[in-house]
Amino acid sequence: MSKYHMTSFVDRDDITNKPWILVATPFSELGEIICDSLKEEAYIENIQTVSQAISLKINHPDFRQAILDMEFGELNVLNIGKALKWI
Repeated sequence: MSKYHMTSFVDRDDITNKPWILVATPFSELGEIICDSLKEEAYIENIQTVSQAISLKINHPDFRQAILDMEFGELNVLNIGKALKWI
């Protein structure tokens, strides 16, 4: 099994049909579990802050899906979702 967790971004020539998924959770351990679970199925990045999510999406528009943890709080999750949608 390939151990792939995207800590640096892949070259455009290496992109396959895998989806790019942003995991937003304030708990790094939970994010790592999710990343480990999906690493064979997707390019995945785990972030812990709202600003990281927005920055990542701006700099890497290939992230079109997100898993948002409600532990951020309902209003923050709503704001993250809206921000990511409009970037």
